[in-house]
Order: sequence, then structure tokens, then C-alpha cells
Amino acid sequence: MWDKFYVTELPGMNATFRFVLICLLLTGNSMANPEIRIDDAPEYEQWQDINKALQNSDSLSWMYLRTLPT
Repeated sequence: MWDKFYVTELPGMNATFRFVLICLLLTGNSMANPEIRIDDAPEYEQWQDINKALQNSDSLSWMYLRTLPT
């Protein structure tokens, strides 16, 4: 009875283990380097004046004044 279990289940478990191991190794490699977001980059700091954007009289252009150079 147990002979049939080991014959049929062991290769499937081995394949599943290898698949999970490969996925974990690939995930570790792809997430190793963090990104630098544009709002955190030092060269864009001079254009990110939220007070200037919020004190603008035109309420539709606050997004453009916040993100684009003026």
C-alpha cells in the first residue's frame, strides 16, 4: 500500500520543491536593487515647491506647478 504512495508522490514533491526554490532565488535577484523615485531625486528638488503650488489662484494648475519647472 505505501509503495504506491512513494512512487507516485515523491517525483511530484521533488518537482514542486525545485520550482519553489527557483522562484525564490529569482525573486531575491530581481528585488535586490531599490529604485530611486523621481520625487526623491536631488536634481528635482528645486521644482518641488508645494507651498507655491497650493497658493496659486488657479485651482486646476496646482499639479503642473508642483511637478514641472516654471
